Amino acid sequence: MRGLKAILLSATFAACSSAGADEPPTLEILTPERGTTADTHDITVTGKTSASKVTINGVDAIIQNDGTFSATLTVDDGITLIETHAVRGSADIRDVRAVMAGSLSPTDGSIGGPIAARVGSDGFVKVGAALAATAQALDWQALALGMNPIYDTSGCNSAKIDIQELRVGTIGVGLTPAAGAIDTAVTIDDVFVKMKVNFRAVCISGSTTATVRSSRAHINGDLALAAAAGKLTAALPSSSVQLDGFSLDVSGVPGAIESLIKGEVRKAAEKALNNVVKQQVPPKASEALGGLLAQPLNANILDKATTFTITPSSVDIDADGLVATVDAKVRVAGGEGGMFVSTPMPIDSMQWQGNDLGLALADDVVNQLFSGLWATGAITPTISLDGPAGILGAVLDSNARSLKIDMMLPPVVRAQDGVLDLAIGDLILSARDESGVEVQSFALSLTTTLAASPGASGAIAVTLGTPVVRAQPLKLSEDSDTSGEQLEGLVNGAWGLVGSMIGDAMGTLPLPAIAGISMGGPSVTGQRGFLVVDVPIGQ
Repeated sequence: MRGLKAILLSATFAACSSAGADEPPTLEILTPERGTTADTHDITVTGKTSASKVTINGVDAIIQNDGTFSATLTVDDGITLIETHAVRGSADIRDVRAVMAGSLSPTDGSIGGPIAARVGSDGFVKVGAALAATAQALDWQALALGMNPIYDTSGCNSAKIDIQELRVGTIGVGLTPAAGAIDTAVTIDDVFVKMKVNFRAVCISGSTTATVRSSRAHINGDLALAAAAGKLTAALPSSSVQLDGFSLDVSGVPGAIESLIKGEVRKAAEKALNNVVKQQVPPKASEALGGLLAQPLNANILDKATTFTITPSSVDIDADGLVATVDAKVRVAGGEGGMFVSTPMPIDSMQWQGNDLGLALADDVVNQLFSGLWATGAITPTISLDGPAGILGAVLDSNARSLKIDMMLPPVVRAQDGVLDLAIGDLILSARDESGVEVQSFALSLTTTLAASPGASGAIAVTLGTPVVRAQPLKLSEDSDTSGEQLEGLVNGAWGLVGSMIGDAMGTLPLPAIAGISMGGPSVTGQRGFLVVDVPIGQ
């Protein structure tokens, strides 16, 4: 990962050896300790120094006569880096540590967060095209024959009508979102219906054949969508039929019932077409859109059993499209003792960007997952330097045989203002010898961006950007090399290990899907409180 931005923040000032005004001052931070969590946005930093000036995140601290100092900072939700500078002359000693602050909630699966899938107006155009292709492949004649008799009455002036043949040409399906429903317009070109008519006229029986043709049939109705059994279910309660270019060929019918026969033959053709549409379009639409709602999931994430509990909450339709929302809760077995910063936002605050397919995932859901995994220790392994990670030995103490990674705070994702950031605070790297004794240690805090691409089985493949890292030696051996090259190599190696774990964890989050439609490459951005994924739909 060349190009990583690493800033070495040393607790000593080795470059300066002269005494006097430029002699490096002492700096000891008393509070907050590394890995501090706070259910408040006001953080008080205290410490001791021999410096003449102390700044904390750019704020001047008040130094007392005994060298103690303090300053109170107001921090945002999530992880905040606290950078303290102790200055005397040209000497500048720095300390960086992290706090996680905000409204803290437990990772016991009791707190929910919304996940919403949206199909915009352009998306419905493409869904309609997919439904049209499905309708085109139906065996319309077999479906029509199953409706026989399509008309049947009794009495002296009566008739029984059976369909013998039904052929259709090109089929189109137009779906237009409107308030509360999807306006559905089905067009069927070149309709041909042949029917056998058995009749009784003044109690005298007879039979004939009727042929109906239409240049284009229009079947219009409102497709309703609701969440049922964890999936979207479509219904077409009513619809109307109009036949353009209608013609009827029928002969041999007694005058007493001619108008009856002609009227019922037309109605029979309309009924056959309407019934096929009403029977086939709703279940096909349900099948296509059923993948929009997130489903309950039991997964093994970083070797930890993880449960996603899903409760459908709403289906809203307006002229801009459909939004289907569920409430999601995450529980990692063994991670119930963790805490995460909760920043709940209502789904109706979303400003959807794309007009095809979109996903809005509350960052609370992601942070519950991360904090639960963190609480189990899944993201803080001890790595042998004798195996594949041995390359790290080249940048560590010569006696180092293992590297223990201790993440003192859980990773935190924050989504806002078009940006999606991941922050990790106080990641401690401890190099240990054969006896497990620490010979060298560093504290890392970093931020990076997130991007997305299609993953396996419809999941999101998360790509982590090049991180900005602040690294501080905590313990150095006599032969330690703290050059920029050594530090970059260490950070690269550690980030490669931790970053892949985080990417794997986020890769379990599913993308919404529409059956029968190809999806393009997703883009991911941040909007306050939500990870927003826009997915183009193929033509």
